Amino acid sequence: QQSAESREVSEGIVLDYDAAGNLVGIDIDNASRKVRLEQLILSKLPSRVTTVAA
Repeated sequence: QQSAESREVSEGIVLDYDAAGNLVGIDIDNASRKVRLEQLILSKLPSRVTTVAA
């Protein structure tokens, strides 16, 4: 989905939102160095989180 707005919520972490304000993407610069990618738990985001299969 196309993002209409992007917000950097932490250094190197950007949340992308569509025109309706729904979270459509998460960009993490150098993700493999910052987080364990086999399990990613999202909390305290300024948006509702929907769980989807990888």
